[in-house]
Amino acid sequence: MLTAGALAGAVLVARGGTDPLRLLGWFLTPLCVEGTVFSTSRGSMLGLALGLVLLAAMGFARRGHRLAGLRVVLLTALSWATTVFMAGPPVFTERASAIAGTSARSGTFVSNGTQRFEDWRRAWDIFCHWPVSGAGFNSYDAATTIASERRDGVTTAFAHNGFLQVMADGGLLLTVPVFTAVAVILLLGLRRLPSSLRAGEWTQPGALVIFFVLMLHSGMDFDWAYPSILALTAVAGAAALPPVGPDGDVPRRRALLLGGAAVALLVLAAVAGWDGGLGINADIAG
Repeated sequence: MLTAGALAGAVLVARGGTDPLRLLGWFLTPLCVEGTVFSTSRGSMLGLALGLVLLAAMGFARRGHRLAGLRVVLLTALSWATTVFMAGPPVFTERASAIAGTSARSGTFVSNGTQRFEDWRRAWDIFCHWPVSGAGFNSYDAATTIASERRDGVTTAFAHNGFLQVMADGGLLLTVPVFTAVAVILLLGLRRLPSSLRAGEWTQPGALVIFFVLMLHSGMDFDWAYPSILALTAVAGAAALPPVGPDGDVPRRRALLLGGAAVALLVLAAVAGWDGGLGINADIAG
């Protein structure tokens, strides 16, 4: 969430103009960058760096709007300076490197990466065992003992990959709509991107970058296990789509149908998740 907040602040700064909200970006992004660095999450830091580079590149690519790219670069420098400053007095009693926590965890990079591949293999085995319905929500650890095998002593409730978690938990019933929604957002967003860049518009390109970074991080962690991050992903995805209306690229009738389908999926997910309501896999041991 901090990564998304930092990028959202960068979008406000890149927009420029006299909008008072743009000033919020100069405060929001440095604080979110600081939190991301201090979290020691390598995946979040990589996603944040990539997002800032993409936003700066979009700014420099626009004729007549290259100051936007320069503002993103200056904001990035300010954010890093703030992070370095906050790593010592008066915030802490002693000064340390801003990436000291990340450096202390550097020895776990290979072991964590190896464990991720093991978790992903288990999720794929679970999906292959129950391809239609999956093993059910919150069943990853229990389903591993039935559909797969543990090649180490590590137990975890998550596949550390949102896409594979969807496949393992919901099978094709959940995989098809989720994967389709992600693909549609990315394709429609990319199709709209050139015209947005030419028009000097920042909301849709910025939301597309945020959504893309969130998807990348979801591919290496269990972000979607947190309702707040899942809701944030939905908001970023909606903002990344072309505008709806007479001048938009998506007909209103089609947008209403897609919105209705999304609401129906949410209702179905709520019913299924409420104490195992639908009971598709009520007896997992069977």
